[in-house]
Amino acid sequence: MPLPYNRPRFIELHEQTWFPSFLRQPIQTMLTTAWTTRFPIFQAFAPCEAVSDTLERVVDCVEEEDRLSGKEGEGLRIVDCCSGAGGPISAIERRLKWGSPSSPGQSLS
Repeated sequence: MPLPYNRPRFIELHEQTWFPSFLRQPIQTMLTTAWTTRFPIFQAFAPCEAVSDTLERVVDCVEEEDRLSGKEGEGLRIVDCCSGAGGPISAIERRLKWGSPSSPGQSLS
């Protein structure tokens, strides 16, 4: 299927059932590291930091809209459908400080 933008499409071979399990874990670890680590020559910050900053701005806007419309306090859940073995979700959640008593009703799944 052609994509509507100029981005290569990669097949994640390591997620196929026939792929050797002894290679799967190192690949998953490498992908998580790529999301959560800043590579100084190429990046000003780690990709998960950019994602968490964007997510925090979006959540703030949604909460403000809820507050203005009288729906405040209903809680917010963001579902990540693409993390596979975990990816950057735990790093994003830590950065947003979600799951702490100071931010009830917000969670990443």
